[in-house]
Amino acid sequence: MVLEQIDGRRFTRRFEHRNLRGATVMVIGMARTGQAITDFLLQQGARVIAADTDHSKQGSLEERYKGQPVQFLLGPHQATEKLDLIILSPGVPCTGDFFDWVETNHIPVLGELELASRFLKRPIIAVTGTNGKTTITGMISHILVRSGYVGETAGNIGKPLASLVTEGRAESPEPLVLEVSSFQLETIQYFRPRVAIICNLAPDHLDRYATVQDYYETKSLISSNQTQEDCLWIGPGVAELCYPLTEAVIQHFGIGEHSEEGLYEIHDTVHQRIGDFIESMKIPWWKGTLIQTRLNAMAAVGAANSLGIPAFAGFNALQDYRPPRHRLEFIASVHDIACYNDSKATNVHAVCAALQSVPAPIFLIAGGRYKGDPLDPLVPLIREKVRHIYLLGESAIDFAHALSPFTEITIVRNMQEAVQRALTEQIGPATLLLSPACASWDMYQNYEQRGDDFAKAVREVAG
Repeated sequence: MVLEQIDGRRFTRRFEHRNLRGATVMVIGMARTGQAITDFLLQQGARVIAADTDHSKQGSLEERYKGQPVQFLLGPHQATEKLDLIILSPGVPCTGDFFDWVETNHIPVLGELELASRFLKRPIIAVTGTNGKTTITGMISHILVRSGYVGETAGNIGKPLASLVTEGRAESPEPLVLEVSSFQLETIQYFRPRVAIICNLAPDHLDRYATVQDYYETKSLISSNQTQEDCLWIGPGVAELCYPLTEAVIQHFGIGEHSEEGLYEIHDTVHQRIGDFIESMKIPWWKGTLIQTRLNAMAAVGAANSLGIPAFAGFNALQDYRPPRHRLEFIASVHDIACYNDSKATNVHAVCAALQSVPAPIFLIAGGRYKGDPLDPLVPLIREKVRHIYLLGESAIDFAHALSPFTEITIVRNMQEAVQRALTEQIGPATLLLSPACASWDMYQNYEQRGDDFAKAVREVAG
């Protein structure tokens, strides 16, 4: 099984206990999640060794935990006194001599998700996948709020899960919606959501995983502890890439006819298949929405339906939902060219989804710090829908060599030049799409700053 393969590679020792009083626990990574873990461990009566490679955090951490049983190890990870447990922050890769020492000494390793979930007594909806996690998590929360629940989110967005336990919100009938990354799933042992979603799978994080299949199998761990009482929703193509090993009831969602149980859309009508019974629903706001929006909505409605909320009520609740920024965000129409900010699209799969969603002809702005996933899936869509690509950032020359046989290419110096040229040299009706297929760190602090720069440039041209 996948879980055994991952544990066998690194973490063979399981941690079975819940009582942490008197335990010595090392927390690796002392950013927001690491501090939430430390607060939780101190509340549980543990002694904490706070480790981080960044020396500059020393002063603020010492001030925060003054007078408490916290020892600081800042700099390269190093072996220390007898440890009962190690807790990893999500971004910490489990590689190097230190983790060899951890495995040799049979020290159990958990992530924040696994540890905190052991103290939760709430229905959990957990969302993972390569793209769309944040939007689907927000949609589920929105449906829950419209259905009389609080609609609280946590995990990879919102508060760390450990904070909810520390704040006394661990026990409640209120569902908790979690966005879950592959990094968080690497260290689960018993984590079991009532409802799970794997919305899609595509190559990503290949700088962390040995193969793309390792990445897919890590994603599938979200359902590895589910039972027949639980439900797993999977999106288009997931089963073909990595069929989940689970006892959960599997439901599907997608565009086009389906023989499996779940939700699917054909010609603006949504159908729900339950066994041999099919219910058809006309959704008032559905026609004309982007394909990716439809897929995200079906995933969210399906998850809520698994908690007892009727599908039609879920779709109705989403009619006033507004997606997070930088995810196919409509900015303005300039010279009859509709401008979309999809700065969050940092991998090829996300760009493919965007190209499928918006109408042709498309003028595409792409480039940045390349993450290594193959560009081949873009080729058919570029041939079919993209009239011109404006490339910027570190990857511009490499992308130009790879994509120039399929459409017109212009390398630009910055976002302002890309937008200015696209909106003044081209004639609408058309679509201008920022969907970079790259990280932003070569030119920006984050993808949000990149998206804001795009929106600003569009509005400057619009006047």
